[in-house]
Amino acid sequence: MEAREKTEEAKENELRRLTVLEAAANIENTTHTETITQTGEDGTEETKTVTVTIPAGFAVSQVEGENTIEDGLVIIDSNGNEFVWVPVKVTEKDTVDNIYSFQRTITYNGIITEVGLEYSEPYNTEEEKKEYKAMYESVYKNKGFFIGRYETGAKLERVDELDTSNQGEQNEIFVQKGLNVYNYVPWGNNMISTEPYEGIIGAVELSRNFAKKNNYMSVESTLCYGVQWDAILQYIGNDEATVGVETKEKLNFTGISDDIKHNIYDLSGNVREWTMEARYDYGRVGRGGTISYSNPPSKRNANEPNYRDKNIGFRIALYIK
Repeated sequence: MEAREKTEEAKENELRRLTVLEAAANIENTTHTETITQTGEDGTEETKTVTVTIPAGFAVSQVEGENTIEDGLVIIDSNGNEFVWVPVKVTEKDTVDNIYSFQRTITYNGIITEVGLEYSEPYNTEEEKKEYKAMYESVYKNKGFFIGRYETGAKLERVDELDTSNQGEQNEIFVQKGLNVYNYVPWGNNMISTEPYEGIIGAVELSRNFAKKNNYMSVESTLCYGVQWDAILQYIGNDEATVGVETKEKLNFTGISDDIKHNIYDLSGNVREWTMEARYDYGRVGRGGTISYSNPPSKRNANEPNYRDKNIGFRIALYIK
């Protein structure tokens, strides 16, 4: 049994290596097309052809179970970072100006309902408004976006509360299996002015810089927006979105648990994840559960933007330019 598992693991690793090589060779956008069956608004099944744009520098995973939209379409870049396509249903009634066309949700007593005015995306500056509009228009045009398959990680033995060695100018972060979660991170930049945390770069800027650091040519990277997180919930389904998964692995370890939904890991743990969403005009919203608290992916928890804790990290989203 153990020998068989090792053989399967070696096979998967080889297929991922080949996908990385293919990604490096893809200097222009490619496409992935498949025929899927969906339930229409009137309850009847409809079959249609769906085409997903695969950004330059990426390739669809060659591993079985990772190359269909139904299971979770995984793309891998030339550095080995992995993202999953999240399809967004756009109806004929939707327009690019309808900011809520992929509905925002909140959970009360295990039931997903529409979120109220208590929560919104923080687009206070012209730059933030421009970024939000660009993301939204891309989702509308392409009928989806890519989300980090794993919580953002770092190649460090451990991220300690008083250890700022993972901060500073390098900020080497990855979206890969088996890395320690990049936690103890505030939402925004320069939110903490006291030693030893002065100058720490937050989840928002780390996410925005990810595309540039990896030389992406046709996608932009951002911290996952609240509407995007809710689109993920709709993709994985209400049953999965409202159920927490207890994670008992080594603290801060990502991508090794049974908490996997449509090839997306750890929406219920290991850490709660910052999003771009705000609660009123002061709090910033984290979603999901943690290794300490078994909450469902739909769970919202607001904290001050400078909040840092072992139980909070973040997830990167990509939208096609």
